[in-house]
Amino acid sequence: MDSDLEARRARASRCTQIAAGLAGAHLLLWLLLAPVLREPGVTLMLAPAVAQMAGGVVAAIAGVRLWRADRAALVRGPALAAVLVGLVVTIAAPLIWIGGGVRASLHGLDKIDIPSFNSP
Repeated sequence: MDSDLEARRARASRCTQIAAGLAGAHLLLWLLLAPVLREPGVTLMLAPAVAQMAGGVVAAIAGVRLWRADRAALVRGPALAAVLVGLVVTIAAPLIWIGGGVRASLHGLDKIDIPSFNSP
């Protein structure tokens, strides 16, 4: 394997690990901070979502570049993994952010006493 292909494989692997780590950190932050976040906190949590999306795009691009440079099909597995992880992480970022925002918005809603139509 030539040095250019090895460097591309290392870059794709590194980008895949960073993207997956950002996704895990973003989800963990939401799970830990959701009970105490309010509207300004939801806006603040947009920063990890954007970082996660950027990491996913970079990983997918690194995987595609590795796939195209691999003429002998020696490292198709890491290339495909980088592309798939990059796409999943990129798609999951807004979903995690929106889900966390909805959860933070609905926090405390169960404490409101809404009378039912059947009560006297």
